[in-house]
Amino acid sequence: MLKKEVLPVSGLAGTDIQQMYELMCKYYSNLDPDIFRNDLKEKDHVLLFKDEEGSIVGFTSSMIIRLNIDGEVIKLLYSGDTVMDRTYWNWSYLQNNWFNYISSLPEFKEGNFYWMLLSKGYRTYRYLPYYFNLFWPRYNAPTPPFVRAIIEGFANLMFPEVFDPVSGVIRSGCDFVKPGVADIKERHLKNPHIEYFARVNPGYVRGDELVCVAELSPRGIKDFVHKWFV
Repeated sequence: MLKKEVLPVSGLAGTDIQQMYELMCKYYSNLDPDIFRNDLKEKDHVLLFKDEEGSIVGFTSSMIIRLNIDGEVIKLLYSGDTVMDRTYWNWSYLQNNWFNYISSLPEFKEGNFYWMLLSKGYRTYRYLPYYFNLFWPRYNAPTPPFVRAIIEGFANLMFPEVFDPVSGVIRSGCDFVKPGVADIKERHLKNPHIEYFARVNPGYVRGDELVCVAELSPRGIKDFVHKWFV
């Protein structure tokens, strides 16, 4: 059984951060340690998973961002680096506990709360249609103007130099998923969600990230997920 804990990023020990970096390097190439640490420092909290020996086997970092969109204050949960050791890929342990965590946040109860997810692989993108009713961009519905404003407002705030508003993609040219971890094969393209991701973000192989948003609300999240809410 894995142990989970939510910590402020400032509360992480140096050994924790090193373990997190080494875990990321198992699945991502060209990961600069200084960029990793700087990105982590800007986040608010990290959800950690440790095995019985106390080794970190998964984590996801996040921060809350507030944007004014057309005079309305929108709260965003921005997920940073996220990884789970392959041993636990079939457990859905990270996802289940992540929903438990976000449902405990005051912003979830207040409403006007959205998840900002950067997808540099199809495995990440397919979380959206599996767990959410309301998410964008997607193959079977246009992105509403209000949601497009959220995407562009977020991306222009966080990645102004490398965001392409036409494609909705961040072209950072940094780390990328290692070959063999999330390759898109011909059989995957039969899934319309994966085919869409590959079509709109063909540069995922070099680390391009599709900016995605999902509504963090009871109506935005599929009913079967509600059992993990606080």
